[in-house]
Amino acid sequence: MKSIFICYYVFEIETNSTASIPRLLASFIHEVENDYKISFFTFRNNYSDEHIHTTPEYIPLRFTDKFWRKASNQFFSKKKITEFHLKRKSIFRHLKKISEKPDIIIVLGLDDVEFLRRQFPGSKIIYWIHGISAIYNKEYLKHINKIDHLWSPTKTIYKKIVEQLHPVPFLAEFERIPNWAEFYFDLPDESSISNIQKHHRIAADSKIFIFCGGDNKLKGWFLLDRALKKLAEKSHINITVIAAGGILEKDAFYSENIRIIFVGRSEPNILASYYKMAAFGLFPSLGGYEHAPVTLIEMIHSNVLPIASDVGGVKEMLGDNYPFLVDAPHSVETWVHNIENVIALSDEEKCRLLSSLHKKMEEYKRVDFKQLLKDIL
Repeated sequence: MKSIFICYYVFEIETNSTASIPRLLASFIHEVENDYKISFFTFRNNYSDEHIHTTPEYIPLRFTDKFWRKASNQFFSKKKITEFHLKRKSIFRHLKKISEKPDIIIVLGLDDVEFLRRQFPGSKIIYWIHGISAIYNKEYLKHINKIDHLWSPTKTIYKKIVEQLHPVPFLAEFERIPNWAEFYFDLPDESSISNIQKHHRIAADSKIFIFCGGDNKLKGWFLLDRALKKLAEKSHINITVIAAGGILEKDAFYSENIRIIFVGRSEPNILASYYKMAAFGLFPSLGGYEHAPVTLIEMIHSNVLPIASDVGGVKEMLGDNYPFLVDAPHSVETWVHNIENVIALSDEEKCRLLSSLHKKMEEYKRVDFKQLLKDIL
């Protein structure tokens, strides 16, 4: 049986992850694990997943004073030491002890490629690109020709890689692998929606928006926060914003008419119910990281009309002429203007835009990974 190693350690790979990339990886593993020997790592000694039968290898994280001194003085000189760095260091240390090479390595961080190629020279390396910040870093980009295959959900970023490398040619084989939304974003759980509505007591006439991005500043909540406060000074429209993904779980009122409901980190089936309650989406992410956000795919599957930053491959996803594509995402006034405009849409205009987006989403469905891997091997 051919073997596949998945090099990912930012979050735990699990079906019910509150982050989208681990959910995609869990779905991938579920599809192919009967035909391939899959290996990946966990940092929890009680890992379990109802849909994944493969048992990941447990790597304990040891936060010792000796490690921190060594990391600070040598490996991570002049860098902030985080749990991310400790995970990466621990995995690399473990991989150095492995004698059996995997047939395929799927890596999601370009900065890991140099080590993996040196450690496993005969393995086929697939770089499945999601976050795109590394391709703008020359220290990382110089390693991209050490991969064998590039999987990218958009052609935009493939073209950007070729452009960034020029005049050096890009040598890997490119395959467009679209991101996708899981089935529960298409099938509303009416009972769950009803319970959420009762719990939050959202006014029937309220215009409901949803933001799903968490506390990372690159996700842009600080811009929305300022935009909503400006709206509160002049708008008499009842607006409710559901803010998911962060650590806060409380309500905030910016005026009598503008309410923010912070719902914290939710499992995907619960998040799907929040999406189904909303009419409009807010995606204010800033440039340099986002690629083909699963959040936008999930919104559209839930009939949520997004206002989205024109970053990464978002324009390719939504279309060049999509009217709520924000080309100046750092401008608070631009967000105020777009929120006012989307609220003013007629039902007919909203349906027309959603219909167009649903057609675009026909290009964002999961591929047959079994066939894809068969072709590679």
